[in-house]
Amino acid sequence: MDDEPSAVEEPPPFLELGSAEARVLGALMEKALTTPQHYPLSLNALVSACNQTTSRDPITALGESEVVELIDQLKARGLARLVHPRSGRGVVKYRHVVDEALAIDEAGVALLGVLLLRGPQTINELRSRTERAYPFDDAATVESVLSFLADRYGRSIVRRLDREPGAREPRWIQLICSAQGEDRASGSAAAEASTVEATAAVPHSAPAAGGPAAAAVTAGLVDDVAELRRELAELRAEFDALKADLGA
Repeated sequence: MDDEPSAVEEPPPFLELGSAEARVLGALMEKALTTPQHYPLSLNALVSACNQTTSRDPITALGESEVVELIDQLKARGLARLVHPRSGRGVVKYRHVVDEALAIDEAGVALLGVLLLRGPQTINELRSRTERAYPFDDAATVESVLSFLADRYGRSIVRRLDREPGAREPRWIQLICSAQGEDRASGSAAAEASTVEATAAVPHSAPAAGGPAAAAVTAGLVDDVAELRRELAELRAEFDALKADLGA
């Protein structure tokens, strides 16, 4: 019988993606979970998903020919497949096979996809940003999945960064595109350090009316509004991708 899975001792030979490959793969992983009714993606829809101006860091402007070439590279690495139309009509579509290649479930796909698309993030950020793709019960569950990914094949697929001075939580990065993850982590750290220096240089004004409690409430409301705007922008982007798909 062949029912018992064989142990995997060596990491798969495709853990060094380029940044553009990572963007295409991340977009496929995201849309497979957030818009399964429109998945696999046509070329038009995939280009739109890659170049969204929301939920992406950095923003890209990949062209159709570039995306086709990148899909071919991912296909050669065993990370993507083409889906041909069953009849003479229709267009070729594209899907990822990361779950098969890395033997990870939807929870792992959701977290890895967001890390590919948005760079280093804290556990709470990851939980919030994967809510539509995979609703984690709590932060501890997110951390458990990340720990699993960090131990795959005796080599990390993700890694926890050291907590930076002044930060409340450590961030996690993906290592499938290691140069991308490390560069963005360094860039974010430098940006945060600059912000701290700039804040220290500004003279402190008088405390706001209501004291720290009122300031905390205000900050929470600002965060809520920003999150609502982000979700609205994501819905608009998905609507645009759907229109592109239907027009293909």
